[in-house]
Amino acid sequence: MSRALALLEMAPRMSTSAWSLATTPPNRELPISRALSRWNYEHLLFKIRRRGMHRGRAHDRLCPAFPGYIWLVANNAWDTLRDVFGIVDFIGHGHLVERALKSLVEIADENGIIPTPERTSQRFARGDRVIVYNDQDFRKNGRAVFQYLTDDGKALVLLDWVCGQVPASVDERNLVLEVIPAPRRKRRRRPRRRNRQGAPHVMAA
Repeated sequence: MSRALALLEMAPRMSTSAWSLATTPPNRELPISRALSRWNYEHLLFKIRRRGMHRGRAHDRLCPAFPGYIWLVANNAWDTLRDVFGIVDFIGHGHLVERALKSLVEIADENGIIPTPERTSQRFARGDRVIVYNDQDFRKNGRAVFQYLTDDGKALVLLDWVCGQVPASVDERNLVLEVIPAPRRKRRRRPRRRNRQGAPHVMAA
């Protein structure tokens, strides 16, 4: 661990570097985000407000909008970030990752808080497989998993990518439900009748 900390202190801080999407253990997004802030690592953890009950009173609390995901500038310190902060893995970087990050920044405020999601949707339920059918929204016929709608009509989805799923915000009008055909039932073959000796039964002419 001490060697990993030394490497972390030597890691460069370059805000112009590419953003990467990291995955975290369950319920570890906020502690990892605080640790990244202490080490001055540029990162984003998008949050939403959710109504909860505490000692019989309703109150709003901030929760990760996409549990298990943090955007950060890794600066090629992949192993160090895993050892020091407990990051599980990196999905990667590239056009889709950067476009997805930009779509979330556009709807979030300066603190990374996304408008409160609506509870229901008239078209989709959470977990539905959908298709992003628009060239301007990432790629034509891109597949995703629907999460929920925001107050401004944006749909939050998890886009299928080579190494995992990428959180993104898209226009709900550009989503269609993916129809998965039912598997074909195999035709059962009737077993051939056998006589008492075990040989196939042959009818006399």
